[in-house]
Amino acid sequence: MSLSSYMYTFDDIIERGSLVHATVHHKGGMTERHKVSVGASDTNFLFRRVAELPSTAADFIDLGIAVVVADRLTIRHNHEPCRIHIELSMRHPEVFQRANVVDSLQKLLNWYTRDLWSFSFRERRGKRRLSEIQSVLPFLADPDKTVEVTLWSGGLDAFAGLHTRFTQQTADQYVLFGTGMNSQVHRLQSRTATKLPDELARVAELIRLPILWAAPKLPERNKAQRARGFVFLILGAACAIAHDQDQLVVYENGVGAINLPYRDSEIGLDHARSVHPLSLVRMSNFVSEVLGKKFKFVNPFLFHTKAQMCESLTDPNVQRLAFTTITCDSLDRTVRHRPIRQCGKCSSCLLRRQAFAVVGIHDQTPYVHHAISRSERYLHFGAMLDQVETLRSLIQVASPWRSITRKYGKLQSIADHVAVEQNIELGTVEQQLLQMYTRYVGEWDSVRTEIGHQLTKKRPLTVV
Repeated sequence: MSLSSYMYTFDDIIERGSLVHATVHHKGGMTERHKVSVGASDTNFLFRRVAELPSTAADFIDLGIAVVVADRLTIRHNHEPCRIHIELSMRHPEVFQRANVVDSLQKLLNWYTRDLWSFSFRERRGKRRLSEIQSVLPFLADPDKTVEVTLWSGGLDAFAGLHTRFTQQTADQYVLFGTGMNSQVHRLQSRTATKLPDELARVAELIRLPILWAAPKLPERNKAQRARGFVFLILGAACAIAHDQDQLVVYENGVGAINLPYRDSEIGLDHARSVHPLSLVRMSNFVSEVLGKKFKFVNPFLFHTKAQMCESLTDPNVQRLAFTTITCDSLDRTVRHRPIRQCGKCSSCLLRRQAFAVVGIHDQTPYVHHAISRSERYLHFGAMLDQVETLRSLIQVASPWRSITRKYGKLQSIADHVAVEQNIELGTVEQQLLQMYTRYVGEWDSVRTEIGHQLTKKRPLTVV
């Protein structure tokens, strides 16, 4: 099968104004050429625990930016894969050119996107970015404090996870890493971080890496960014390395991370793999191969439902902040200069509403659609309930684990890899996953009627 081919050649990536030369060979034989401008706004990395930003971390930043730009500009038609080639200058091209590293990177991106990726790395000869040459003043970093670096999306799981970890006292300091190509997302990350409760704000620090780009003349851009999870994780790893850490912590409920299909008709990339357990394992292997030492991506909430993650949100002031977090898959950005709003009817919004209902929190999120039509209820709400009934039938048998893995084969692979990665008995991992889905079914049973009633009853918009 002939595939569309995209080639992206990057100049040395600096703070802003670096050129990307894009060449597109379409299946019909037509060739297009474009130029776009990108930049790495990583000056926030000056606030870190190591004297200078390690060069490998800087290479991870450049790789992440190259992948997100390529993914954003590559147009997939009818879900067909594409060939994507990236030419990029690196500080350590000899490391990234190693056969095992290239193979791991290509397979990793194929896992995320289904596209066929290839890379050419050359030695970087241009000037270093400010983040690489500015040393940290000694009083800015306390080597005796334990640090937990985590992804900060501005979402409910990120906030609930941070609040839970803080109450568990898992670290002295929490570094929240945010990134993205959208200014509204940047504002969301900043807003949720600046409104943290005082006791939490004193030990939490937001570090953002906005990805700057300008492509005004392109006729079309890809909205379904399949490599987004890879980019967020690789840039987060750079932030963790800059803080002398050997792991990046991800706060995501297990049901959402694993993201089982709701119905048999849903296949392939209908469900995201951003922080899927196998994605974290593959990312851990790739980064470890580049560094030459162990680095891990850890999700401490893998065996938790979303409702379990929200159990620590008991304080009304904390809940008010939770309502400002963003979970939605179909955000409303139609009115300029107005805060983005969540639709209230996609599966992510419905799971959010379910979690609040389970723990007894009156949801004050200002959804665009508090009530939805009968057909829309069938589309998302009905699909989620279909999955619940499927799970119920699978776990209410004599051998539930065998039953559920026969239906969802990836669960066994997840259990195998997590057991090795976390050094846990395989049987224990299997039991914890089974308990999570059993709990999830029970949660829906307890609020199914309440959620259904919410979806039929309109209410005035509440601005939080």
